[in-house]
Amino acid sequence: GRPIPVKSAFTLLKESVNSRTRAQYSAICGVSVAVIEALAAELVGHGKKAAVITYRGAVKHTNGLYNQLAIQHLNTLIGNYDWKGGCTAGAGGLGGNTSGAVSLAFNGGPPVSGIRIDRAMSFYEESGALFTGYPAKRPWFPFGTQGNYQELIPSIEDGYPYPIKVLITYWNAIPYSVPALRPVWERVMAETALPEVVPATAKVPLFVAISPVMGEVAAWADYILPDSTYLEKFAVPGIPWRVNKGTSFQRPVVGAFDDKAIGSLTGAGNRIADATNNYTPALSDTKAVADIHIGLAKALGLPGVGINALGTGRNLNNAWDWAKAMLDNIAFNASSKYAGLTRDEILAKGGVFDNPGEEYSGDLAGSTPNPNGPYLAYKYGNVIRLFVDPVARTRDSVTGRYYAGVPQYVAPAHSDGTLVNDGTGFPMKLITFKVVHHGQARTAVSPWLMLMSPENYVEISAADGSRLGVETGDRVRVTSASNTAGIVGKAKVTQGLKPGVVAISHHFGHWELGSRPHTVNGVQTGFDPSRGAGIHPGTVMRRDRRSANVPLQDPIGASCSYYDTWVQVRRV
Repeated sequence: GRPIPVKSAFTLLKESVNSRTRAQYSAICGVSVAVIEALAAELVGHGKKAAVITYRGAVKHTNGLYNQLAIQHLNTLIGNYDWKGGCTAGAGGLGGNTSGAVSLAFNGGPPVSGIRIDRAMSFYEESGALFTGYPAKRPWFPFGTQGNYQELIPSIEDGYPYPIKVLITYWNAIPYSVPALRPVWERVMAETALPEVVPATAKVPLFVAISPVMGEVAAWADYILPDSTYLEKFAVPGIPWRVNKGTSFQRPVVGAFDDKAIGSLTGAGNRIADATNNYTPALSDTKAVADIHIGLAKALGLPGVGINALGTGRNLNNAWDWAKAMLDNIAFNASSKYAGLTRDEILAKGGVFDNPGEEYSGDLAGSTPNPNGPYLAYKYGNVIRLFVDPVARTRDSVTGRYYAGVPQYVAPAHSDGTLVNDGTGFPMKLITFKVVHHGQARTAVSPWLMLMSPENYVEISAADGSRLGVETGDRVRVTSASNTAGIVGKAKVTQGLKPGVVAISHHFGHWELGSRPHTVNGVQTGFDPSRGAGIHPGTVMRRDRRSANVPLQDPIGASCSYYDTWVQVRRV
């Protein structure tokens, strides 16, 4: 047959890089050519002892996957994988919550099949009758291996790819965490505010929230199952960035085991009793989420819980049964190095960890620990691909265009390909960030943390402050094309921001989270207004032009966009 012309993966990458000049890249990113060249020289000036890491700032855009690929390829170009000082996948943990002495895979449950409601990990073209050509009714995300959080409620509202009957939530604050979602959430949930009066049009006939607080989600639930706090839980928190192995073990520090108070001089101390397995949280009307799940499974008659559920002689009746299995798995997986490791020793030390220095090896193919070796002992050891073939073979479910297998510069865009361009009325770029003493949407419940920073601010550069006639402490209104009413907060003028950028931190601006009273079972709850202090930047972030009930998002990686909103700031 006729020869087919082809190009190497490196050629495709080079052509993509050279599709613009350095001056054009400089204009896009606002960094001078001289600085770009100096950073490049610095990166390649250390051999393989250099690494480039990234996440939120680069990824949480509509072009996030391509951004991540471009940055990751900087490591590829200097060949630093598995070298000391370079890039690696991380050594990982010891499998406490997976396998080892005990298999913790759910055993005997009903089979899981079909398409997720957020359409993550499914190809539109393989969806049978749902494939109706381009554009799809809502976008599909075959490479969204972590799911698509922001699509959940909008997809429920549209009943696509199907309507639902029951929603059960845990450990989230959907209308708070997802930009621009509050009105969508409240529109969907208002149809079934009372469980005994459910109209036929209800999008969520039954809503159950597992939560320790009356948050933005739980406030709309038909039923709330009170969860316990992190101080009352068992867990094996992940530490994937370590270059040597380690698994931490989190255990309750309040509550009781067999009626003995944890941490008391006469109680369980650093050992946990194993007599009748009756751990109780500090508050009698709460349960650890594991106990909630086990209790629900028993009530429904599901397999995988109860007597011998984890193997002969290994019951699963409560969270402590699960915790014992996790401890035994950690001990089993660490046995080649730490013989005779016991549950109590793991508990006392807070986990199991390699010794410092054991992360390096003198032989790339071997595993003999050598603190002076040039290689990492735990290696990625896999193929490094310049060209992502599965992505290149996939069409965008809305536009019908194929994605690229190498990183491209694609300007921020709506799902239909229209560029995010809201005109001269919104001249400033909004960014959000996390402060060091708060964690996501949950820590405004701590009065000590709130005392450190009672509220957040609309932060602008000194140049913009002068241009707008705004000083620190002035009240300003921030508006966008998606929220022309906007939000009002106090300004903070700083030299630490680039002109044209507005920064508003996360964590603040709750409208629930126990910041106002509710009536539960006929009794009014307590509340703390300080939890609602400050402003929430998500409420002014940009919605998608085509699917107006979802924020801007990355069509390939399925990330939500937190950095593609243009706003106006005016003094009130």
